Amino acid sequence: MKRFFIPKDILSESVIDVPKETCHRISRVLRMSPGDNVVFFDGSGREKLVQLKEVGKNGVVVDAIKDAVVWNEPVTRIILCQSVTKGKKLDWVFQKATEIGVSEFIPMTSKRSIPSVKPNGDKSQGVRWEKIVIEATEQSGRSSVPIIHTIANFEEVCKTAATRGIGLIAWEKADNYDLKSVEVRLGLKSDIYLLIGPEGGFDHEEVEFARNLGLIPFSLGKRILRAETAGLVAASVIFYECNDLDI
Repeated sequence: MKRFFIPKDILSESVIDVPKETCHRISRVLRMSPGDNVVFFDGSGREKLVQLKEVGKNGVVVDAIKDAVVWNEPVTRIILCQSVTKGKKLDWVFQKATEIGVSEFIPMTSKRSIPSVKPNGDKSQGVRWEKIVIEATEQSGRSSVPIIHTIANFEEVCKTAATRGIGLIAWEKADNYDLKSVEVRLGLKSDIYLLIGPEGGFDHEEVEFARNLGLIPFSLGKRILRAETAGLVAASVIFYECNDLDI
């Protein structure tokens, strides 16, 4: 059944004023018809099963059928701190990591980052990212839409991770660490800040800076993964190690 994110203030009304963008998707993109059932959700766990009553160019009218409270979120909270990558690879990372269950994203600049995003915040870029994670949330059946933070530099992210949760930094030279070796720390149920480097990875000075703050370097094995792949693999392994895949 198709799911659509609706702002909390709209979903709480007795008569739902379906947003124009959602109306367009229902009528023009999906070409749904009166009588079809869909689910509206507001990101807080509240869902509403509705039936389409009228579908047309002037909007969509629905009849509410049933309210429900559904929470399909992992207990483990992963904040994916992804270094800026070439082109629009971050779009793909945000989409797939949302499907996996990542709670928040921090786009990050590091020494080897190749700027493809504007550090001061390109509004169109932010709108695009928000749309991507909303649609991925709808598709994957999640209850909450992940938060996308403003772009931060590497040092800021490390300090945040050190004070607010458990920090893990991916480094291909971390021979003595893997995600299994930090399983005990992962079980503390703290927020897990997962730092992933750009195409060239993190340099030694960055890793030492992070290590001195208490972040844990880890390796994903002998094979070198692409920047846009590493975070997805690491997040999946963490959810598995925390027994948090059966959501």
